[in-house]
Order: sequence, then structure tokens, then C-alpha cells
Amino acid sequence: MSMNYDTASVLEVEDGIAQESLYSEVSKLRLKDAVVYYQGLLAQNNLISSESSASISHEATLMGEEIFQNTLEYQNTLKGMYHQTSMSLKEEKNKRS
Repeated sequence: MSMNYDTASVLEVEDGIAQESLYSEVSKLRLKDAVVYYQGLLAQNNLISSESSASISHEATLMGEEIFQNTLEYQNTLKGMYHQTSMSLKEEKNKRS
């Protein structure tokens, strides 16, 4: 399975909206917080153990890979939404000019 890590292009957004990058420190912290929150939800719903295995099974690796791919997909969706917002703001600015 090939991995696509080329998702870090910066989107320039005008009119006071900060530039967004999937690899910016803000995005990294947001994703880390989401992972911690997700882990808490799994624990609250008794879906994970508080202990870790001594070694990672093949099945766990596959599950982790699937979660990772879904995360990249979601991040790319966010990137697309930021791009649409940027384009909308540029169009509004051009209409006002």
C-alpha cells in the first residue's frame, strides 16, 4: 500500500484568516489533541484496554494503517474546505473592488 505524505501545501487565505498547512504547528497540535480525545472516547466506551501489548500484531498494524489512511483522507478534506474558503474570500474581495 503506497502512502501519500504530500499533503502539506500551504493555502494562502486573505482577509485575516491565517494560512493553513497540514504540517503547521497549529495543525499538528490540533491533530494531537484529536487523537488524545479519540483515545479517551475509546476508553470511556470500553473499546480499548489501558494496557498495551508487548508487541503489535499484524491485525493491529492493519487496523492502525486504516485509521491512518482515514486520517489523511480527512485532512485532505479539510485542506479542500480551506481552499474553497480562500477562493470564496478572493471572489468577494474582487466583487468589492
